[in-house]
Amino acid sequence: MKGDSGKFLGSFMANAMDLNKMNGTQRMDTGEVSQGTQELAQKVNENQKTGLQQRIAGFLQNRNPYGELMRDTSVIDPISGQRVNEDFLKLLNNRPDLRQRFNEKGTIFSEP
Repeated sequence: MKGDSGKFLGSFMANAMDLNKMNGTQRMDTGEVSQGTQELAQKVNENQKTGLQQRIAGFLQNRNPYGELMRDTSVIDPISGQRVNEDFLKLLNNRPDLRQRFNEKGTIFSEP
């Protein structure tokens, strides 16, 4: 959406600007900006921050050179239903003692 300033605005900010045009910036008798106007400005600010964070996360996800090296290779364990590493599943299938411990406690490590 295009605002009066000629820059492209997010729809949330454009809607907030439209509300301010219709209602004006409300001020109380003391000259302070009204609570509603302050809340709207805060929501616009938070919306901008969230949008920026999402764009950065998307950029970094697309630029990750290790994505292929670190892809998810986990498989579902047919007994417990948990996602586990394929090599770990082979270990469980070859070691009945570890399989029993994993089924009972959800881990193969002993508790401290």
